Amino acid sequence: MAELYLKIDKDKADKTRTKISVRSADLLVFTNASDEVLRITVDKSDVLLDAEDITAEVDLFKLAGGATKKFRVNEKYRGKEFKFTATIGSSQADDPIIIVET
Repeated sequence: MAELYLKIDKDKADKTRTKISVRSADLLVFTNASDEVLRITVDKSDVLLDAEDITAEVDLFKLAGGATKKFRVNEKYRGKEFKFTATIGSSQADDPIIIVET
């Protein structure tokens, strides 16, 4: 079983941030555990690739309640990081950072 590291710290704007470390070969699986629509926006348009069609770059997607979507990380982001914003309905957004290890 793989270990998943969550690093929680404050950024320069004094906002709490969660940093999630993944390997570039890992699948990122987003699951909407709510009954409302989940909206994900990624700060780099070519970082996520659809796991079923790796030629499809994804920077914005929606998931219905209870839905799951899988992605691969673009190889060129090894050793880098990216941010995404997750919002369910009208709730306050969550802004984690994903660190892609080499």
